[in-house]
Amino acid sequence: MEGSSFLDFVERYPKYGKGLATLRMRRGFESLKTLHAAEFPPVIHVVGSNGKGSTCHILETALRHLGRRVGMFTSPHYHSFNERFRINGADVSDEALAVSIDTVVEIADQLPGIGGFEVMTLIAADLFLREPLDVLVIEAGVGGRFDATRAFGGSVGILTSVDLEHTEILGDSLEAIAADKIDIVKPGGMVFTGWIDDPVPAFAAAYGELNQRRLIDVSKTTRIAGKGESEIDVSTTIGGESHVMTWRPVSSADYLARNAVLGLHAVEAMNLPDVTTRDLADAFSHAVNHVWLIGRFETLSEAPPTICDFAHTPAAAREVVATCRRLFAGKRVIGVVGISHDKNHAEMLGVFAEAWGEFLVFSARHKGMDATTLEAEIRAFNPDAAVRAFDDIGDLIERVKAEIDDDAIFMVTGGIFSVMDFRSAFLGVPLADFRFF
Repeated sequence: MEGSSFLDFVERYPKYGKGLATLRMRRGFESLKTLHAAEFPPVIHVVGSNGKGSTCHILETALRHLGRRVGMFTSPHYHSFNERFRINGADVSDEALAVSIDTVVEIADQLPGIGGFEVMTLIAADLFLREPLDVLVIEAGVGGRFDATRAFGGSVGILTSVDLEHTEILGDSLEAIAADKIDIVKPGGMVFTGWIDDPVPAFAAAYGELNQRRLIDVSKTTRIAGKGESEIDVSTTIGGESHVMTWRPVSSADYLARNAVLGLHAVEAMNLPDVTTRDLADAFSHAVNHVWLIGRFETLSEAPPTICDFAHTPAAAREVVATCRRLFAGKRVIGVVGISHDKNHAEMLGVFAEAWGEFLVFSARHKGMDATTLEAEIRAFNPDAAVRAFDDIGDLIERVKAEIDDDAIFMVTGGIFSVMDFRSAFLGVPLADFRFF
């Protein structure tokens, strides 16, 4: 079994299971721990509406810089199903994945109602139990309270952001969504957060106190200041002392520095042996300066300047706009936008339409909203905007590559599927090679 065969296996199951995944996963995890006669190492659990993936990769890089053996489970994948499962900085091999699938299928078939993401979580658990690991970095799927990954049992968590998403599952208010995500850690655990707008912080702190989860807002003891395009000054309190760091990140996105600070404090809380506060500062400086991620303010081309960044919620859209304003002040930004039909497209387009006056819009293969509808919604917010809709992504790429204005910046943004469609076409990767779950 390899390549697309792994997805063929997972797609035998519905995306979401039926009933309480928590109970199914508890039983599945106990079966795996008994089979391997092993327990999981300490876990850092990452939840949030946006920023989970980048936070996980920064954590993985920093922990490995500290000499720790790390297992990491994230989603989605972009090129290969194996990307979801990493051990010591590398995607798992086809051979290791096939062995774990053979083990997991026997357990999954004894758990009525199990869904595809739960199966992938069991695969991750089996892979990690086979390895001598020091730390696990686990990205939650949807929410926290009933998320399949909660079975890993972490007591240290990171809440990166809160926005209205998956409201049919998590609730229709920011407070309800925050409460669900906070419950990813065990009672008695701690969740690091910061840079979240009111009224969520006060509610989250009160909810945590009521439900035996300690919320720690690191933004209160941290200062982040951009120094042009290439440097960021970060001052934060580590071990009761102020540490000042100058970071030179591979990506210029504003949120990456904040996510790195959250990760730093989560690792500090683990009290790893033989790790000083200076070690922590050095490890996260190294991580921010070296982590490169697909679709996180990624430069696709210098001529014409073309950048892509995922933004599937209104808060993420505001992050994209804020970073563009800092980096491209006075320049002409052309929004290249595609959004999934099941996202809050109206509010997201309102954010973009307020910031930019030119747009090229398109529809992604998977769940993409009709391009003419996107055009109409942008014009409703900004009647003076210049908007052109594209039915064919090849025509869109030709339009972008024909640009000769040195001041024009193409900002490709919107949903993950839309950005990945554009990115693959722009870089010459056949779209037929991509399958999403």
